[in-house]
Amino acid sequence: MSQDCFVTSEKSRIRCLAGPGTGKTWSIKKRVERLLLEKEIPGNKIFVVTFTRLAAKQLKTELSAMGVPGSEDIVASTLHSHALRILQHEQAIEALGRYPRICFEYEKIPLYYDLSLCFNDKISPVKELMKEFETMWARNQHETPRSASTPNERQFYDAYINWMIFHGAMTVGEIIPLAVNFLSQNPINEAIEEFEQILVDEYQDLNRADQEFIDLLGQNSSITIVGDDDQSIYSFRHAEPEGIRNWIINQTNPEDVFLNICRRCDGKIVNLANELINHNPDRNKEDLLPLPEKENEGTIEVIQWNTRLNETQGIARGILKLLRSNQIPDGENIHVLVPRKEFGQYLKDELNYLGETDVKLHTNPDWSDQALGYKLTLLMLYANPNDLVSLRYWLGHGHSDWRRKEYRRLKDYCIQNEVSLSYVLENADICQQIKISPLKEKWTDLKSKLDYLSELTTREVVNEILPLEDEENEIIKTIRDSIEYDNPDLNLTEILTQAIISNDHEESNSKINIMTIFGAKGLTSHTVLVTSLINGLLPSKPSPISREDIKKHDKERRLLYVAITRAKHRLILSSFRKVTPIENSRLRLGLQNHNPYCNTQSSKFITEVTSILPYALNGADWIRNLGN
Repeated sequence: MSQDCFVTSEKSRIRCLAGPGTGKTWSIKKRVERLLLEKEIPGNKIFVVTFTRLAAKQLKTELSAMGVPGSEDIVASTLHSHALRILQHEQAIEALGRYPRICFEYEKIPLYYDLSLCFNDKISPVKELMKEFETMWARNQHETPRSASTPNERQFYDAYINWMIFHGAMTVGEIIPLAVNFLSQNPINEAIEEFEQILVDEYQDLNRADQEFIDLLGQNSSITIVGDDDQSIYSFRHAEPEGIRNWIINQTNPEDVFLNICRRCDGKIVNLANELINHNPDRNKEDLLPLPEKENEGTIEVIQWNTRLNETQGIARGILKLLRSNQIPDGENIHVLVPRKEFGQYLKDELNYLGETDVKLHTNPDWSDQALGYKLTLLMLYANPNDLVSLRYWLGHGHSDWRRKEYRRLKDYCIQNEVSLSYVLENADICQQIKISPLKEKWTDLKSKLDYLSELTTREVVNEILPLEDEENEIIKTIRDSIEYDNPDLNLTEILTQAIISNDHEESNSKINIMTIFGAKGLTSHTVLVTSLINGLLPSKPSPISREDIKKHDKERRLLYVAITRAKHRLILSSFRKVTPIENSRLRLGLQNHNPYCNTQSSKFITEVTSILPYALNGADWIRNLGN
């Protein structure tokens, strides 16, 4: 079915299953253009849900550049950003009794210590209960949010909610569930009446709580969902392919649109992707098709190395040969996809050792870093000295147990006497009485720092706390860029929040980009190398037995499918035959130990498609074949 069918459909419920490289982004843009121009729907009545903040921004920018009237009024954002906007309304705050100030990842550390006082001062049960708590709604979206059944769960729940209410906060994991709770209990609400058209991109990446939120928002709207069950890879957040597969069943008079002409990949790469994904069950759609002129185009190479170290060293040398022999056209780059981030670090180090510096290693930001937390906390308290979550972090920072017992005495005193933290910390007699002198000292230090910062402009404060030389840290660069270029009406707290809840890729102009396969979602490159394709890594279990293991196995096959379809013209699949006993243990491969090496096997997924693959080359031969 053509893109035109999707763009011009008049149905109020549309599902578009769009394979990789089939032009779904273009199709969404053209459908929005038609809604604005032909259907004359006001821009502020159209809501486009994107997976990243950057995608939302690009959509509006491109429509505006085309001169489409009303495009600047379109509401385009991630689902979490929109849910947070709803929770910021006074009606939601009053109904839920919760304040939408996000408790950031680094701020959870003192939270864990505070809650550990209910669990014999142990952190591990708190973290486990927190993990269960934050995923409960994703798995059980029709149950009461955060229902607790065991005594430990109830104890955790009560302590957690009390902490969050006292500090006026919530976690990122609560945003969607709380928004669902509010909308489901308040059907007469402007959020439900706000839009005429809702378009959802990457629907396969939504969990059941996300889907419920869309359903509630779209009760009186037309809903269009776009995605691909074959690219559903975020099972760690409980997003499963059944979500987009079964959506159509519950709709009245829907239209199903299929986009399967791949404009990105050469034909040989498309054929390999089809051969692989057809091993997954429960698929009910046609294969991808290449453009006719690309049907016999494309290069696929399979290479094998002796050891993991040989692979790292050999791929680094091979990449340099590809670049120096001009096999990567100007304006194009190389993507190297690794199964574990440490493999990416090994490769980057080897490339640097060989003199290549135009390399970008894409990693997930570490928001739990305490040194970073200290800087962001000071920035937050500069923006809002009454921010209790930041104050809690400040008071405990630098001590092994975050002064949890002293802080409990402070918090209990405030609750019992209905006074603020600052009131107590300003009163030396009370501090001495409840034995919190260390907290008083931290408070005094904070006031001194804030007095100094108050004499500076906001730009000077940012340069003082997050200096330019720290921009090598991706989080700091993101925050500085957000402060510089984002909506000037946002305060520092809102800028931090948007940076944290967005899923934006790190932008890179580097010739060589290294990332995990998860990190490659949504990207594309002239040449793609997929490394370390051995059993135990991808797939993690080559012969799954349990239902859960089989589901994971199918997801990992989808993961490799995503990796393959990032390549436009050249795809290189690499494996190695041996690991050291230490690597075997660290990677949890479960191989029999034979000093000095344990034997590995090429990925089962490679054997599934052997019939259409070229013969594997020894890595050394591959390097020689690349030329000078």
